[in-house]
Amino acid sequence: MSAAAWELAVAAGRKAGAFYTPESLVRLMVELVEPVSGTIYEPTIGSGGLVLSDDRLVAALRDGTIHLVGQEMDPLVREATIASFAGMEIPVDLGDRAADTLVDDRHPDLRADIVLANPPFNVKGWAVDPADPRWRWGSPTSRNANTAWLQHVAYHLAPNGVAVVVMPNGSLSSGDRADVAIRRGMVEEGIIRAIVTLPAKLFRSTSVPVCIWVLAGANRAHPDGVVLYDLPAAHGKINRAQVALSDHDIAEVVAVVSSGTLPTGPDAMVPLERLRDAEWILAPGRYHAMRDAAGTADAATDRIVDLVNQLRGQLVRSREMDDRMIAGLGRLVASNGIQVVPTPTPPTPIDRGAGRRQAMLPGIEEAA
Repeated sequence: MSAAAWELAVAAGRKAGAFYTPESLVRLMVELVEPVSGTIYEPTIGSGGLVLSDDRLVAALRDGTIHLVGQEMDPLVREATIASFAGMEIPVDLGDRAADTLVDDRHPDLRADIVLANPPFNVKGWAVDPADPRWRWGSPTSRNANTAWLQHVAYHLAPNGVAVVVMPNGSLSSGDRADVAIRRGMVEEGIIRAIVTLPAKLFRSTSVPVCIWVLAGANRAHPDGVVLYDLPAAHGKINRAQVALSDHDIAEVVAVVSSGTLPTGPDAMVPLERLRDAEWILAPGRYHAMRDAAGTADAATDRIVDLVNQLRGQLVRSREMDDRMIAGLGRLVASNGIQVVPTPTPPTPIDRGAGRRQAMLPGIEEAA
């Protein structure tokens, strides 16, 4: 590959938003899937930075303890990644060609022992195939691909496999009917082992609050509930604008996920009945008291987001009912030969506070 092509590939990776996963977050992800062995799958591999930033994974790849499989949609980035791994004498299987993982899965028969994923957040307008076998708990919405990524990862897990997926916090409480049904199915089958919400400022590329989903293969499923935990602060600091998870932070999260017990003593496992009563919202702040003022503020923010997402879902369902009612009335009128003179639509009043409200709630779109 020429130097110019390499630079284009790197730029494309950055533009795709999947170029960089913080090293401290990668260390946490690896700790949660240990011991590392077998096949490891990264569905949005990009330049391979997630895997290559952890010395344990690199050592395991070099000695053949693990075999890396991935997929990348940009041909230039894919070529650069293959060349990079070849230069390090690390074998990697990126499928037969570049393709969008969600709409053209190039590893349909893969069942991996480990899946590590930091997919692009909140992808809209993607081409959903309702008949795709990956959608075990229902066809995801084209309005947001977050639950599609989660189902894709679960589909590719071996029976004894484990996965860690980075997601925006909105994935925990989206009120979209399809998202709620998918969360419900995953919880009831015991696929979700744990969810941990992470502190702000971990990523230098986004301010969107993030969490990790720890998923289990069929043989590790536990349908009794989900471990939910909010890590209120990161105790490592990179600079004024970015923080990092300290060794203590990582050990704390691993201990909570492994034991199902919060650092303060109570049970971190939220039972199925409580999750059902909360309409399958999985935000930890809804169930556990936070440990400090920052955590309390985060919980309040999460609660506001939960309520807004629920309202959006209710508005969508209300519009669907209105459409069905209008269609029924139209059929009734037509069957009786009645002609209806349409009423002029009044002008829409200008809501001068809409922009201000949107600024107060970044990342939350008003219902269309």
